[in-house]
Amino acid sequence: MVESYRENGKIKQRQVGNLGNIDLYSQEEIRRLIDKLREFLHNDPYGTTQDLTTYGDKYYGIPYVVNVFWNRLGLTEFINSLLKDRQVEVDVALCTKTWY
Repeated sequence: MVESYRENGKIKQRQVGNLGNIDLYSQEEIRRLIDKLREFLHNDPYGTTQDLTTYGDKYYGIPYVVNVFWNRLGLTEFINSLLKDRQVEVDVALCTKTWY
């Protein structure tokens, strides 16, 4: 979990929690994490989802890696070269990249 803040006019982020494998946390580490989360919860000591602010979803990981390899391997050009003599009305390369 990260917190965004401004420093010298630039938006920066700092890690405020890591919800990795909770089974590896000690009770004290879990208590510290809960205390940190409570700092963000204003209306209720236990908080609600209304106390949290989201800024949209961002997809990283697999889609990013696929896109990087797709571009580096030149798959759009490759697919288009295979289909150049066929009457295709749809951009096949574009269709294969829109799954994410």
